[in-house]
Amino acid sequence: MDAKGTIAIVDGDTIWRDGLHSTLTRLGHHVALLADHADHYITATRACPVNLVVVNVGNTTDGSLPPVEGLAVIAYIREHQPAVQVLALFQTPDVDFPNRAFRAGAACVEDFDHLRPETLGRIVATLLQGQRYRNPYLDQRIHGPPRAEAKPLRTGKELLDRLTKTQRKVLDLSLHPVWLTNERIGLRLHISRHTVKTHLRMICRKLGCATRKDLLPLGARHGWLHHKP
Repeated sequence: MDAKGTIAIVDGDTIWRDGLHSTLTRLGHHVALLADHADHYITATRACPVNLVVVNVGNTTDGSLPPVEGLAVIAYIREHQPAVQVLALFQTPDVDFPNRAFRAGAACVEDFDHLRPETLGRIVATLLQGQRYRNPYLDQRIHGPPRAEAKPLRTGKELLDRLTKTQRKVLDLSLHPVWLTNERIGLRLHISRHTVKTHLRMICRKLGCATRKDLLPLGARHGWLHHKP
């Protein structure tokens, strides 16, 4: 892919930021700037102009860029760098974030947890060419939310089938009768506590929980407290 223009990534989580950098570079794009917070980006971009900024917003409890700061970056770019395109990625249970990101000036908003690398590359290439990338959040803002359809409640097995093998193990240990910290879970699975936090965040999203504490009543309801993956 012939990358046209340079990219900046703003993300408070080192793992996600480096992962985005690696993915975009592998897809043939040039990432010229990595920033971990709003002030860092504002200062660095004065010496390193870019054509596209990828703002990745997550939960405030895991070191990711909080929604309010992500929106501030987008608003700053719209006011001071109107020629720069903004792709807003989010990993937050805040259901109104896509609309707020559009109002702040993002050209495109995507759910990072469900974004495939090839789709990310296609979006970035489109935005670098100055074109609009159609996505469901913008369509919803223009045409209104789709009509809700009644969906059957998910069974415990259907929910567990959404998880990977490692996520099943992390879930099982997080439902241990004795509360285990992320460090203790990591020691048992031979992974870092940061990786445990990432798995728990993905588990909560897949199971429809806001935090790890919500997993316990969900596990009790579906009989997972004695489940062994």
